[in-house]
Amino acid sequence: MLRTRFTAELHCKYGQIVCDNATSDVFGFEIDDGWLCAKGTRTENTCIPLRFEFTFLEEKKNRLHYQIHAADTWQYIGATLEQNENGWLGMYATHAVGRILHALNPANLLRSQPYWKIELLQDWDGTAEKVEGVEFYLRDAKGHRVGQTMHQAIRTELAEDIDDFVVKGQAFLPFLQANGREGEVLKFHLRKIKLS
Repeated sequence: MLRTRFTAELHCKYGQIVCDNATSDVFGFEIDDGWLCAKGTRTENTCIPLRFEFTFLEEKKNRLHYQIHAADTWQYIGATLEQNENGWLGMYATHAVGRILHALNPANLLRSQPYWKIELLQDWDGTAEKVEGVEFYLRDAKGHRVGQTMHQAIRTELAEDIDDFVVKGQAFLPFLQANGREGEVLKFHLRKIKLS
């Protein structure tokens, strides 16, 4: 993989990696949740396509380490690819308010930035022209491979009583995760690469 900073679409056999367009109503503001999934597992109007910015950090033990951020779309630009405590992947510090809160959170000032490991699965000549289509595993910092696992998605809206939420609907949908849960480990590749 390229040992520099670049932007690209991230793809797997189910299509481009996108943000699920689930929304939560928080104090009258509709906020996109930012959980990642493959475009082929959603209908067209339920996903937000993303380009990712990969910033090369180092190579260790045949793994290339990168920080990964969203490179576009107003609600996600600059958001960081992270995982929650259960291993579900999402874009963190979304929207202007989210980025401000993320930057001012003292816990975020003290912790190191998350990074991701790329393990190439085939030979590659090292040129930017031939990197598209080269398959790899994406791993979290602990080494767990990113996969797809079914998860119960619950759509809610704030009720008139501020302490109550009303369930609008629920379904089991595949989302990306990296924590060793049962699920399908995915092979990824890049498309529409632009060097920074």
